[in-house]
Formats: sequence, C-alpha cells, structure tokens
Amino acid sequence: MPESSLILTAYNRAAQLERTLKSIYAQSFKDFETIIIEDGDDGGETRKLCERFGCIYLQRKNRPDQPFANPAPLINAGIRKAQGEVLILQNAECRHVSPGVIEALTKRQRENKRLAVFASVIVDDANSEAQYWGSHINHAVSPYFFCGSLRREWVECLRGFDEDFKYWGAEDDDFAWRLQALGIAFGFPADIIAEHQWHPVSKGYRKEENSALFEKHIRPLREGRESPVRNLGRDWGVLDA
Repeated sequence: MPESSLILTAYNRAAQLERTLKSIYAQSFKDFETIIIEDGDDGGETRKLCERFGCIYLQRKNRPDQPFANPAPLINAGIRKAQGEVLILQNAECRHVSPGVIEALTKRQRENKRLAVFASVIVDDANSEAQYWGSHINHAVSPYFFCGSLRREWVECLRGFDEDFKYWGAEDDDFAWRLQALGIAFGFPADIIAEHQWHPVSKGYRKEENSALFEKHIRPLREGRESPVRNLGRDWGVLDA
C-alpha cells in the first residue's frame, strides 16, 4: 500500500487540474496514490485527466438545482477510499511549486504524528500584477486545506469533515478547530510551496448559512462543552447519499 494518499476535489477545474497533475507527477517521490473526486460533470474532461495520469476517480452526481455544494462529503469520500496512513488534502487548482512537495509533507508526518503540515501558498490573483506569499490562516488557528497533510488516525477519530455544511466555506475552519481540540498542532514550512491558480468564481455560494453553523459550534468547542467529533449517526463520506 502507498505511504501517502493525495486527495483532490474538483469543481469545473480541468484546466487548473491538468497543470496541478503535471507538477505532481514531475516529482521523483512515487510512494503515493492520487484520488480525485469530481463534483458534478464537466463533460468528461476531469475523468479523461484521471485516466491519462492514472488517478483514482470518484464523482458526485450533477445537481442542476444546486450549482455549488460544500466539498465535505467529497473530501470524506476520498479519505474513506484512501489507503495511505498520511493524507494530503488539497484543491484541484493547487499546483506544486517547490521540488518534492509530497515527499516533504510525508517526511514531516513521519517526524511528528501530532502535527498537521501545510504548504505555504502563492496566490495567483488575476486582478493584480503581483503574486503574494502567505500561509492561509483564519481565526489564528484555522488553515484552509489548499495543500495540507495529516495522519489518517486523527481524521478517523473526528469522523471526517462535518457534512452538515451544505454550501461554501467554513468546513475547513471547523475541521481545523476540531483538530486543535485533539491537541494537533499546525506547521507552515516556508520551503514547501504550492500555487493556488486563478479560476472563475462559482455561483451559488450562500456562505452566510455555513458561517452561522460555524459560529454555532465554535464557542462551545473552544470552551470544551462540545465534542469535536461530527457526523455521528450516519455513514460519513458516502457520495450521493
């Protein structure tokens, strides 16, 4: 079995995904598998890329009445499918820039199992001539999973990302706070670098609903009055359930 599983979610990102996969498979480290979970159907382009690069392909069915849905079930489905003990979670548009990103993230997990390690990110902003550097951190402890690694055991302990989040955002913030509740620290090595490629903005975010759910959970979680475990009473990571 591979030591690491690279899990990517994709929503109409075939052009960015192709560049991402080229950057991944140009690396010398080979002890990993790649799982891509497509949200809907972009006409077969993402599926073709998976066949071309030898990736495992999963798909959530199209929902014409809901153009954008939260990726939590997709990430969870990839986690349930994965064989590696090290999980590397990222978006399809995150191209690896520094040499050996997968090997470096895997090595950090060998060294410290209680550390979630995130790539520093170059953000490609089409509205600006300048790219800028930074690790994406919200609420001081909550990194976006643009490209991050952690041990499978902690994900399974928490029962994955919270599938109560239905629209855009907050599922990664929520998961990071829950990891912290388990005593997992976060690392942002400056020498592990990814680029978040520009892409068109999707419609149908409805982020206010997710923000309200996040705020409902965050205070009792921080105060130790709520368990960090989610998705109780259901089989998490089931697509089209």
